[in-house]
Amino acid sequence: MFKLLRDSALYGVQEQFVDKPTREKGQFLAEAVSISYATMSLFWEHADTAQALREVGWSAVRYWTCGEDKGRCNAVYPNGDGKRDIPDFSFMIPEWAEEYHLRTGDLALLRELLPHLCSTADYALRYIPAEGPTAGLVTTLGGGSGPYLHGIVDWPEPGRFGYDMECAAKTTVNVQAYSALMATVRLCGLAGEEEAAIRYASSARWLADAIRARLRVDGVMVDGLHADGTPSAHASQHATSFPLSLGITAPDLASVDARRVAAMGMQQGPLTVHGLVRALLSQGRRHRRGPPARRQLRRDFRA
Repeated sequence: MFKLLRDSALYGVQEQFVDKPTREKGQFLAEAVSISYATMSLFWEHADTAQALREVGWSAVRYWTCGEDKGRCNAVYPNGDGKRDIPDFSFMIPEWAEEYHLRTGDLALLRELLPHLCSTADYALRYIPAEGPTAGLVTTLGGGSGPYLHGIVDWPEPGRFGYDMECAAKTTVNVQAYSALMATVRLCGLAGEEEAAIRYASSARWLADAIRARLRVDGVMVDGLHADGTPSAHASQHATSFPLSLGITAPDLASVDARRVAAMGMQQGPLTVHGLVRALLSQGRRHRRGPPARRQLRRDFRA
């Protein structure tokens, strides 16, 4: 299994990161992030990641420069799709840039990207209402269309495992916004932008407090809030693993949430499974499947 995954990551780099090497060769952002994390870890690759980060920045300069657009970037670039976004993909960029910098110490590229990263942080903050039923939470995040409207959550669609897409304030989107803010805080600090770092850190703290206070219902993290402020009746693995993986979950609840996540098996898709792994490892857990889950996995693979 490890060799299969390693080879898949290697085949996903063909002068740029590709969605798949045999059919659709566009550099989709989320897939590029996943491949980059794998190739940097497995092969000490850095050049393709640096190029992809620059290209994401170029897409922002080309298509997303003002008003409600600013801070977003293309969901796939470069290719022939033109202006196209998947809104929560944009939130992946600051953490990706930070991971690259941690591995390389490349401060020059960090400084080049920082204006885009700050714009992305500001993009998240624009969608946090100060009052109303979802006050304090990222709500109806602008961007996307069709199944990607206001945030993709996970993909392919069955990989959402019933996530409540009717939520206006999605738990996943809010946690990703928090991740983008905190990564930007740390990168601003490295670049000497102390005032920006302090401002984004304050916003991140307020957002984390709102996530903890408003998205946990009867002891369980739910998928989000509907537009009228009522909580979702669905409590996905995503909703629990995302905040746990980033340390948002209160320490006295972390072990309980980790047990819940582990008991659910694997109910996240390939775009977000790294968050599931991080959540389990954060509490010293290893993910195990029983025989029924293995049988189901074989059935899914054949399908």
